[in-house]
Amino acid sequence: MLIRPTSPWFTVFLAALVGMPALSIDMSLPGLSIITGALGVPIGSGSLMLTTLLTGFGGAQLIFGPVADRFGRRPVLLAGLVLFALAGVACAVATGFGWLLVARAVQGIGAAAGTVLAFAMVQDCFEGEAARRRIATINTVMALAPIVAPIIGAFVLGIAGWRGIFAVLGGFGTLLLAVTALGSAETIRATNPNALRPSGLLRSYRRAVTHRVAFGNTLVGALGFGNLFSFISGSPLVYVDQLGVSRPGFALIFAGASAGLMVGSLLVGRLKRGGALMVLGMAICVLSGAGLLGLHVAGAFTVLPSVALLVLNAFGCGFIFPNATHGAIAPFRDMAGVASAVSGAVRMAGGAAASAVLKPLYDGTPLAMSLGIFGSSALAVLVWLLMVRPGVGRAGL
Repeated sequence: MLIRPTSPWFTVFLAALVGMPALSIDMSLPGLSIITGALGVPIGSGSLMLTTLLTGFGGAQLIFGPVADRFGRRPVLLAGLVLFALAGVACAVATGFGWLLVARAVQGIGAAAGTVLAFAMVQDCFEGEAARRRIATINTVMALAPIVAPIIGAFVLGIAGWRGIFAVLGGFGTLLLAVTALGSAETIRATNPNALRPSGLLRSYRRAVTHRVAFGNTLVGALGFGNLFSFISGSPLVYVDQLGVSRPGFALIFAGASAGLMVGSLLVGRLKRGGALMVLGMAICVLSGAGLLGLHVAGAFTVLPSVALLVLNAFGCGFIFPNATHGAIAPFRDMAGVASAVSGAVRMAGGAAASAVLKPLYDGTPLAMSLGIFGSSALAVLVWLLMVRPGVGRAGL
């Protein structure tokens, strides 16, 4: 029954774990207004459902990483999946909005276990190019999730209502729990008995943030997320509110960007020279961001040319994320859980920071979104030059 690490099913399993937060967010999007109406709260309160999930997800990563280094991947993953499955059920039967928000926070905490431990398990089982290829494949599936999840959510919403969406998420968590219990073996070679002691914990986190090349990769990945979240937070305002694109039309724009991200990640899994590919991805992001700014300055920011540049930008991000994730975790095989936790938490912080900074700057034009994409990409290049470049080519980075 065990899924061997060399089996393609092992990569599919890890990709499903990493896809939990994206499914939790995007499946619920079609029903936000219906949920708020059913529970008697203002429609704008729907964003709190996303905020609480992301808060639980971001903070829990820093806990699950060292706990998994101490006790192993399998028991911690099982605990996280139990939380995720039960939270889905709790959301489905919620009778008040406060109850729903608490359950969503727990759902985010459970999803964090899957994300942190999936990347740590890759480092447990593989090194160098083999690890990078599998991370790229996982990122490909991650990029697919935002395309299919709203479609699944809308389908379930039409059949079973908004409670059905959360029931499906609970069922998905239960399925992953069963697969983990029956088909997943422990991957860590040796647990660290000092991982949770205050001195050992501080030492591990200090190593993760003071390793110049690894933390440089972490920051590049975070700035890549800043780039992506600039699009996610700014594009509805630009295309729906300003340019008058219909909701189905905007869904196609979002799907196109996700497809660009997916194709970029897929190519990374097929090609070698990860450092060179990451540089190419950053160059593509800088140039596409500059192109968006140029369209705005020239007064030519229309749907078709801007969307083409956004898809190109997402394609460049697809080159960045797998290589940055691998570079952030690869030097720490003895504490891959902590390294994965730091990488994931800083990534989320980068995306949240971009959204928080750009939303107040929106002035009814595409300037804020374009500046966010270009600025994040340019900063990523600067970080790479100062911190990562000296280590390219070492240890498969």
